Amino acid sequence: METYANQILSNWNGKPLEGAKTMIQKYGYPQEATISQLIWHHNGPWKRTAVRRDTVPHNFMDMIRFRPTSGAAMRLSTWR
Repeated sequence: METYANQILSNWNGKPLEGAKTMIQKYGYPQEATISQLIWHHNGPWKRTAVRRDTVPHNFMDMIRFRPTSGAAMRLSTWR
């Protein structure tokens, strides 16, 4: 996988390449690799993490929106 992943990354640049190198440094080489993405399974607390070659604008606030219970809201309001 190491050689294959390095061949794939030789065609990447910019932030995706930086992200992939950071992930490899932290979690080792991915379990899956295609021309357009690298995928790690069960790395740290995550079920799956992917780094993709093509960037997409994100609005992460939409991805974490939820309605906490009143007790959770109170704990969140005091969290630092």
